[in-house]
Amino acid sequence: MRASLSVGRVTRVMLWIVLALCAAHVIQALYFLAGDIEYIKMIDLDIEGNLPSIYSAFAIAFCSMLLFVIAIDQRRKRAEGRVQWMILAFIFLFLALDEAVSIHEELGDVFHAILETKGLLYFAWVIPYTVVALFLGFAFLKFVWRLPRGVRIQFIVAGVLFLTGAVGIEVVSAWEADRHGTTTPLYTILYTIEEFLEMIAIVIFANALLKFIGREIGTVAIEFRGA
Repeated sequence: MRASLSVGRVTRVMLWIVLALCAAHVIQALYFLAGDIEYIKMIDLDIEGNLPSIYSAFAIAFCSMLLFVIAIDQRRKRAEGRVQWMILAFIFLFLALDEAVSIHEELGDVFHAILETKGLLYFAWVIPYTVVALFLGFAFLKFVWRLPRGVRIQFIVAGVLFLTGAVGIEVVSAWEADRHGTTTPLYTILYTIEEFLEMIAIVIFANALLKFIGREIGTVAIEFRGA
C-alpha cells in the first residue's frame, strides 16, 4: 500500500482544524462571558490536555518530523545548513513535548517563585524562553537568509506570528491576569488571539517545510508493506 499527501491538502486540513477549534472556543467563551455556562474544558484554548492542546502538540510534532526528513536529506547531500536543520528538528520535538506536558508552565512557576515576578512578567516562563528565542534568532539569521525566497518569507512570517502570540500577547495577558485574574473578558480575548496566532504560525511553517521538501527532495510517500 502506498499513500501520498499533497502540500495543499495537508495545509487545508490543518487550517480547517485550527478554524474549527477556534470557532468552538469562541462560541463557548461568549456563552461563558454572558454568564450562561462554565468553561467547556475540552475545547477551551487556555486549558492544557484538551483537544486544542493535543492538536497543537501533534501539529508541532508533525513539523519536527518534516524537519528530520529535511535534515537527513541535507546530511546525505552534505549540504550547507544540514546541522541547523537537525537542530531545528530537535527544537520542535521539544516544543511538541512542551505543548503536551506544559514544561514552560512548570518552569514559569519556578521563576515566579524565585523572582516574585509581577505585571508583564507574571507568567515568568517568558523570561528564559525569550532569551533562548533571541539567541536562536541571531544564530539562525544566516541560515534563514539562504533559504529559497518563498520558504524564507514563510519562515519569517511564521516566526513573527508565533512570537507575537507566545511572547507579545502573553505578557499583556500576564499583566491582566496579575491585576484582575484569568476570568475577565479582556484576558479571554487576549489568550484567544494568542493561541490563534500560534496555531496559524504552525500551519504556515508546516506549509513552508512541505514546499521545501517538494523542491529539494521531490515526492515523499508513506509506504506500508506486508510481512
